[in-house]
Formats: sequence, structure tokens, C-alpha cells
Amino acid sequence: MAVKQYKPTTPSRRNMTSPSFEEITKFSPEKSLIVKKKKHAGRNSYGKITVRHHGGGNKQKYRIIDFKRNEEETAKVIGIEYDPNRTSYIALLENEAGKKSYITAPVGVTDGDVLYSGAEADIKPGNTLPIENIPVGTFVYAIELTPGKGAQMVRAAGASAQLMAKEDGYATLRMPSGEVRKVLTTCEASIGTVSNLQHQNILHQMEEIYKKKSVKSTDFPLTFRIAHENFFRNFKEICLCHRANIQIQGFPEFLIFCQWVFIFICLIGAMESFIFLFPDHRFFSHLCGFFIVIIQTLQNIIRCLL
Repeated sequence: MAVKQYKPTTPSRRNMTSPSFEEITKFSPEKSLIVKKKKHAGRNSYGKITVRHHGGGNKQKYRIIDFKRNEEETAKVIGIEYDPNRTSYIALLENEAGKKSYITAPVGVTDGDVLYSGAEADIKPGNTLPIENIPVGTFVYAIELTPGKGAQMVRAAGASAQLMAKEDGYATLRMPSGEVRKVLTTCEASIGTVSNLQHQNILHQMEEIYKKKSVKSTDFPLTFRIAHENFFRNFKEICLCHRANIQIQGFPEFLIFCQWVFIFICLIGAMESFIFLFPDHRFFSHLCGFFIVIIQTLQNIIRCLL
């Protein structure tokens, strides 16, 4: 899968990448396999916000994925789809009886491929069979922890585990993290590697991307939060020196002046959120940064004098 890059037309576009979606062959989900996905915007049953920065985003439907595949059957791949609920792509299958189901799509599976599930399945990407029938050294994904419960491990984009050994009814698997785990050989696993290999190389740097993902960013810029902390840390030290009866002409008036100037700067920084009022809003951020540097320099000079 290729990664799409953008020209740096704006600072947020620089170094931004997105998936090319070349593997996607079907763009509308199967209506019989989707359910409503309700959003709560970070609120509990009383309507109180208990998780901040949740809210908004695109309307999504949940795709019902068949993680068990415990029936011995042959199914044909109808299409590869995008799933907003997971990092990997999903494949729509249709068995001989006409029943459709979704599975996690592996690398190398496209439209028209025939997949098998059962103890006698071939060692081919997308086939599901018990681990006891899989040769040592094979890369697998969608691994069960309890026989018949369904796949619980190695389901993320680009993930795969390697079968290292089989002994005394247990199989030794090397996980994507490097951890070595033991699983019953009666558990099932799928052959291959999960699709969307380039997911880890995608860089989302635009605010619109986070809005689509139901993430509400903080309007107060990080620069002003840091400056706020530094200012009041120095302000506290100066006030402590003033309490020690150090007499400097005009010193209290200067502290009041610095405090009001900083409040004015914070108000300008907060006004950055109203972009429609200030088309060239970046000018204000540079202006605020300039004022903050001047105030901190004056504070350091006074501290040296004290």
C-alpha cells in the first residue's frame, strides 16, 4: 500500500501523509452487517462530561466482524472495504449458501479469492484453521485465546505473530511486541499478516482530521500555557522578595503593570479561536510571543537587581 503525500501549501500540510486506499475495492458497507453506533460525547448517564475532548466527528456505523469462523466452509471474497472502527481493512465474504460476513482482511487477498475455514484448509493467506495443523514458522494473525471464543490477539493493521514451536498441547507464539506466549493448539488462527501495512507511517497533522475522529482540541495554545506557568513562577518569586521589605522605587507599580500586560496577552491568544474575526490570525501569535519575551527579560533583570 502506498502513502499519499501533500504539497506544503500550509504549515499544517507540511509532512502530512494519508493512505492511498489502493486496496479498497468496495466503498459502501453491506447493510445487513452494520448496526447503529451511538456517540456519548464523553458524557455519563447524568449528562455530565466525565471524559474531556470527546465530541463531534463523522457519523459512523459499526461493522459486525466474524472473529470466530468456526464453521467449515468455503467463501469467496466480494470486496475489500474501509472500516472506521479499526486500523485494518475488512473483507466481505459470501459462502456457498449465499451468507455474507466480514473478516479482517490479510495482505494479498483481493476480489475473487476463495478462502477456507476448517481443519483441512490450505496454508494460504486468509484461511483459518487450528494451530495444531499449522506448520512451525508460519506467520498468523487473529489468534484465539480460548477455543471457540473468537480471535482476540493480533488484529491491528500490519500485525502478525510467528508460530515458534508446538509441544504438550501448547503452541509458542512470538507476538508483534516480541513477547513469547503459549496458546492451546486447539485454538484457531488465520494465515498471513493483517492488511494496511503502512498505517504506522501515516502522519495526521491537520485539525480537520481530529474533528473527523471525534477529538475536541483545546483552544488555548500550548505556547501560552507554558508562558503562563513561567510568568507566574517568576511573579511569585518577585512577590516573595517584595514581602521581605525590599524597597525599590516604583517596584509594586511595575508588578501591576506586568500582570495587566500578561492578561492582555492571554486575551489576544484566546482570540485566536475566532479566526473569522482575524483573517491573519498568525500575526497575533507572533505579537504575543514578542511581548512574552520582553516581559520575561524585564523579570530576569529585576531578579538580578534584587
